Amino acid sequence: MEKQKIRAEIEQLIGNIKDHFDNTNELQHIPQLELKSIVSKIERLHQKAIVFEYLNEHPILGMRSGSKQSEQPSPQTEIAEPVPVGDKTTKASVKSIQSFIGINEKFQFIGGLFGGDADAYNACLTAINACDSFEAVRPILEHNGTVFHWNKADELLEQFIQLIKRIF
Repeated sequence: MEKQKIRAEIEQLIGNIKDHFDNTNELQHIPQLELKSIVSKIERLHQKAIVFEYLNEHPILGMRSGSKQSEQPSPQTEIAEPVPVGDKTTKASVKSIQSFIGINEKFQFIGGLFGGDADAYNACLTAINACDSFEAVRPILEHNGTVFHWNKADELLEQFIQLIKRIF
């Protein structure tokens, strides 16, 4: 991989991290999922920085093909590209939605959306964890919305739904 390409990716990641942080800057409380997303981007930036530093120390590896570098690098000099971490958390990387909900958010959701019923809240999240798409989650949300008389204009409900959408 060329040094110029990695440098461009690093610059893009820095801009993406800054934009993401700026978007959460207006919030009074940064949701735990948003923090996890920012941290994953920072980890990706760190991986790219390590590769870039390595290429700076070993300039022959960062050359374009067609120059003095051979077409097929030897196995000792080949650099494996880091596994990309997406801009948003994916269901495959999520063990449970509960792990992305902060303690304050948990109590807000239980009190504001589930009428103080922690068992109903936990049952809802367990059912959501079993889903593989947001479309599969909709009936669960509709059922709980009917049972607990959710107001679709409620800001807390919107926060809850947005958190779930980010997982899928």
